[in-house]
Amino acid sequence: MTSTTEADGTPVIEVKLGPLMSLAVRYNQAVAEYGATDPMTLRIGTAYARMLVDQGETGTAVTIHRELLAAKRFALGPDHPDTLASEHSLAFALHIRGEYTEAERLQRVVYEKRCRVLGPDDRETLVSGMNLGELLLQLGRPAESEQVLRPVVAGMVRTLGEDAPETLLARMKLVGAMRGQGRLDDAEQICAAAAAGLERAKGPTDPATLQARSNHVTVLISLGRTREAVSLAERLVKDTEKALGRRDPVVLHARHGLADALLGEGQPHAAVRVMAETVAEYRSALGVRHPQTLAAQAAFVRMLSAAGDHHEAEHQARTSLADHERALGAAHPDTVAARETLARLRGGGRAE
Repeated sequence: MTSTTEADGTPVIEVKLGPLMSLAVRYNQAVAEYGATDPMTLRIGTAYARMLVDQGETGTAVTIHRELLAAKRFALGPDHPDTLASEHSLAFALHIRGEYTEAERLQRVVYEKRCRVLGPDDRETLVSGMNLGELLLQLGRPAESEQVLRPVVAGMVRTLGEDAPETLLARMKLVGAMRGQGRLDDAEQICAAAAAGLERAKGPTDPATLQARSNHVTVLISLGRTREAVSLAERLVKDTEKALGRRDPVVLHARHGLADALLGEGQPHAAVRVMAETVAEYRSALGVRHPQTLAAQAAFVRMLSAAGDHHEAEHQARTSLADHERALGAAHPDTVAARETLARLRGGGRAE
């Protein structure tokens, strides 16, 4: 497969079409020239599928991941580490897509296979377990999530150490599972320690560190310590904007957390001001169909309702529902929730 490049080494096709379309063309060319199971085809296809997920094109991403998984199963066998990695990527794309039943089934398959093939304390096995636990938590099954995450955390401590970034991240997810059951226990201390440990290991502006600080804000809100949450969230926004710029997704997530903290502190109008700008930046930076944009839009509706701006809340709820239907389909749980929110607002109620 030939490729003409610009003076700086960038392929001409990428300059003309953009990175995503460039990868699409290169992947189709590789399939045609070398076959679906050729290593080059698989490398290009993997990069293409990952970029599709990053840009919220989850339907096409799932299709490409299925093609890659079929090729790897044929070429490498069902238990090869690369095949398992492809199964893991497909499970993640299905999760983002909202196809939770298949995502959970596949994630369990990957975790069980990696336990058998690589061993329960292998790094890849532990990461699979952590992701399965996170999926179960997001499916509203925190008790099952905790059952998966506790041995994962113990394995990470044994294998990687108490202060390894993966261990700290797993602890954060375990806190989420406990919080989902109304058990905050030592959640605040764990979150603070995880954020400090990740800062030492990865630096203050690493996305994992910033995510840990964001989770700390969420726990403080759950504990009713909203004044502390606002203070921490304001520092987090300042730090992330300084490090990454105003439109980076990590910055937008931090601003979303600040709006949540302001709402919890009883400042709905301040929350609306922060969230209005954040939603606009999400739509511009990530697109209207990206999962983070959709989540921010739904939160914005709730904040408008809490501030008493029922007319604008209903207007934004209609926009939110339309965006959810286009991105996820009418039956997706988040779309159903958006539809129920709009119905409550039309009936004179408040968004929840």
